[in-house]
Amino acid sequence: KLAIAQAKTLFSETKDVELKYRAGSLVANLSAIQRDFSTGLRYLEKTLPLRGKIKDKNIRHDGIGAAAMLYNEIGQHKISLKYANEMLVDAPSPRIQCAGGHVQAESRFRLGMLDKDSTLLQRYIDQCSSISERIPANLVRATLARKMAQEKDVAGAIALLTKALPEVESTKYPRLIAEIRSILAELKLGQGDSKGAQAEAEATIALGDAIASTQALVTAYRVRYEIAAQQMRPVEALSLYK
Repeated sequence: KLAIAQAKTLFSETKDVELKYRAGSLVANLSAIQRDFSTGLRYLEKTLPLRGKIKDKNIRHDGIGAAAMLYNEIGQHKISLKYANEMLVDAPSPRIQCAGGHVQAESRFRLGMLDKDSTLLQRYIDQCSSISERIPANLVRATLARKMAQEKDVAGAIALLTKALPEVESTKYPRLIAEIRSILAELKLGQGDSKGAQAEAEATIALGDAIASTQALVTAYRVRYEIAAQQMRPVEALSLYK
């Protein structure tokens, strides 16, 4: 919060366009991470119009990347895809290519625009892994697993994420861990593995405040509710439903 406050002050006080752009990009990015989307959107509206004046493409891409990530988080996938594409056609650095690739892949999946084969997703996984960007690499894996499950290869999706889990855990990033474990909970439940699904759901919920207000947490509670309902434990099911 201190970093956001300092960046807001810099944004309002500086006359330097590049510095203002960097400060606004930082506010938008940190606000998205904290799930304060209204603040992030407000600063994007002020910051993005400046990007045509920013000569350093790496700095320019930071702001566009913040927009891509934030719009992806709030489910505005057409807009997030537009910004991801804007970065990816502008000869980005390997780090930006990896981050932009993650957003592009997820947005295209949500919009039903992915090709039937998984070449694009695997390319982004490999590219991110080659520069040790484990978080976006595994977020793309999550998208690949969802695609596989959608195409009825649920066993393959479970195997993919289970194999990746040690690397996911090694990042110590709660939201990534929750994302992967909640997907596993959902997939295992669908396969009739109630015990495995329960374990994944409980591991997700145990991450606590670090994943508050995330879809992963909602999914984990829904899985626990469905298991309790299936096992004729109505009191527990009702408490989870609430």
